[in-house]
Amino acid sequence: MRHFVLVYLNSGNGHRSQSTVLKEAIQEAQPDVKVTLLNGFSKYNFIGRMLFETGYSFSSNYMEGLWGLTYDIGMKRWFQNISIRLLMLLATPYLRKQLKELNPTDVVSLHFAMTRSVRRALSRNGQHPNLTVVACDPFTAPNVWFYDKRDDFIVYSEEAKRVAMNRGVPESHLHLLPFLLNKRFREKVTDQQVHDLREQFGFAQDKPVVLLAGGGEGLPGASKIVSLCAKNKAPFSLAVVCGRNAVLQADLEQMHKQNPELDLHIFGFVNFMDSLVKLCDIAVTKGGPSSVLEVIASGKPLIISHYIYDQERGNVRFAVDNGVGFFIQDPEAIYTKLEQLLGDETQKQRLAERARALQLDTDVSKTARYVLEKPVR
Repeated sequence: MRHFVLVYLNSGNGHRSQSTVLKEAIQEAQPDVKVTLLNGFSKYNFIGRMLFETGYSFSSNYMEGLWGLTYDIGMKRWFQNISIRLLMLLATPYLRKQLKELNPTDVVSLHFAMTRSVRRALSRNGQHPNLTVVACDPFTAPNVWFYDKRDDFIVYSEEAKRVAMNRGVPESHLHLLPFLLNKRFREKVTDQQVHDLREQFGFAQDKPVVLLAGGGEGLPGASKIVSLCAKNKAPFSLAVVCGRNAVLQADLEQMHKQNPELDLHIFGFVNFMDSLVKLCDIAVTKGGPSSVLEVIASGKPLIISHYIYDQERGNVRFAVDNGVGFFIQDPEAIYTKLEQLLGDETQKQRLAERARALQLDTDVSKTARYVLEKPVR
């Protein structure tokens, strides 16, 4: 039986999200194929998880100066050599055991920190499955994705393809395919469906809904935006997705107790983000690729309030340059923009029309077909 193992890390939510989309696409294209999602770190790999999951999320969201320094150093080949070798020491034994047991015909790496460890584990096991690397950053992809020129890469844009070729990857190893976006975000919804979703999640039918979301760790600065909404007696409902950020969720729950008149709906980690995007009128997100492209594909006005230094810059530029979103960092300016957009139906429609005119290719079946058409070794 054909068996795909998709290797990811929980640094943010994008890698796991794209892994899940690819799994569903492969199984939809060929239902008899087995697909396994594998976190590249065992639960006992405290150092790896601290550096690439907890540490990544904390520094990129809350210590921008430290993250910027780390990112710039991380672009240096000498640092990549050291860190990747350290990662191989930390991750290879666990991956060897898992891959030996799973015995895949195909492995897809969806995190740059995992690819060399996966290759080393397979080599030491004497296994020879197809190995494909998905560069999950669509535009400004860090060059560490293309550390090993032997790999077979899926990239999402000509910009990422150029980064890889400048790194020395042969063009024949690069395959330009659609971003792995959940198809539910591309579905058009009727007014009745929006009505039903708002009823399902307890939102008032006579108020606009503003969604604040930022991936697995919530939206940085969400508390300040919610506080301004309470101060200004916002005439709209707020839906805030906190993800795994328990501190943010507790802070907002306390704020709601102090401001019971604020129409605030607080969510933790959800698997129904598409429903929240569909029922909202405007979304405020961080600049992660999944967050940005999910909202654009849904045709909703987008405000990006934060992005990870350089790595997510291209996502912001894509939204702003195509006139489908705004980049606003100041919470007061965000609140002002929300009131302006909610009071201007013409501008909202114009933004939606621009999003539709982009005609984003998000047909993930193309990626599924590509990996399925590779001959089994």
